[in-house]
Amino acid sequence: MKIRLDSIRSLCVLFAFFVIPFTQAQKLSALSPYGIEEIYQYDPVHNRYELLPSVSGKVVGYPRYLSFTQYYEALRAQIIKSNYQTKTDALSKVNDTVTDAREDLLPTYYVNSAFFESIFGGNTITVDASGGFSLDLGALSQKSENPSVSVRNQRSTVLDIDQQFDLNVDAQVGRTSTSSSKYGLSLEL
Repeated sequence: MKIRLDSIRSLCVLFAFFVIPFTQAQKLSALSPYGIEEIYQYDPVHNRYELLPSVSGKVVGYPRYLSFTQYYEALRAQIIKSNYQTKTDALSKVNDTVTDAREDLLPTYYVNSAFFESIFGGNTITVDASGGFSLDLGALSQKSENPSVSVRNQRSTVLDIDQQFDLNVDAQVGRTSTSSSKYGLSLEL
């Protein structure tokens, strides 16, 4: 008898909604695949952390017990993943709701010098970089059945590789000086 993984998931969800009550003291939730949340809960009696899988606030599995270092590593991995997701959303041209995150991709540099401020009219250096990379790969295979040509030369294969790289960097130093540079590279093999 084969049991499909989808049917097991749906049974777990039904079980979570109708059978298991849920109580929780502290939680830190992270989304995992298939809509299952992982909730970290601290148990002060045993001085350990519990990882509880849940769907819509209902526990759907057995807890996994974590030490402080395991909890810290899981929390660190979650923060790094969230940071990369925010940066990826900011770079996406489709999602326009993250304009604040788009401005924070490259930091603003501050120079603590009165001499610098007197020359450039401010103490900030703002850098804005943009660009793109394109790689096209192709292959052309040709076979000709010509008896006057040797068998080795009746088949030929040609690889086509095109690469393009563009980088634009705009910098503003203080309020008076701006700089712009563009770099492009095209390679065809």
